Amino acid sequence: MSKTILVVEDDERIASLICKYLQMESYAYHVARTGLDAITLFEKTKPNLVILDLMLPSIDGAAVCQKIRAISDVPVIMVSALSEESHRLEGFSIGADDYICKPFNPRELMARIKAVLRRASPSEPRLLSYGTIHMDLDERTVKVSGQPITLTQVEFRLLEVLLSNPSRVYSREELLEGCHIEYSESSVRSIDFHIKNLRRKLHPLTEDKLIKTVYGFGYKLI
Repeated sequence: MSKTILVVEDDERIASLICKYLQMESYAYHVARTGLDAITLFEKTKPNLVILDLMLPSIDGAAVCQKIRAISDVPVIMVSALSEESHRLEGFSIGADDYICKPFNPRELMARIKAVLRRASPSEPRLLSYGTIHMDLDERTVKVSGQPITLTQVEFRLLEVLLSNPSRVYSREELLEGCHIEYSESSVRSIDFHIKNLRRKLHPLTEDKLIKTVYGFGYKLI
């Protein structure tokens, strides 16, 4: 889904330039020319990010930022001709996430928008699920039928490989590779041992025997 940007800029030439680059990057956008319009549009459109000029008619950008911060933590990038360090520090102190000085390269502004949005967006949890098995790759946890189970590092990686493509049959060599275990005849045979232990932990909590042996080849989920 496209992110929506609120551009608060009274200089029509600069506003048009920013909007041109936003359109090129496939962002939706709204434009406010005054501080009062900015507050009204912010409440109406609920943007994902605000590009905010400091020098504005009616209400200046600092006051707009403070009003936004009173009701939202949406990212704000301040844009200003005031380039002294004291002005930048003041911008950060009232809640700006970034500060860019005029004149600026619009490509740099686009890069900063992407960086700020990336920081503001929580990363999606990496989850794998199959039937009653739920695996959280970031938390390194596994639940079966709602019950947490404890797996060794190798068992966890084996289950991760199997869950990543449940319809596929994995050879013992492929499972070794997925577990980052160096190949040897003994390590290939050890896969059977780890699968046995994994079954012992999973199957009592499931109605079906989930890990199937494909004779002469390897294993898959059913």
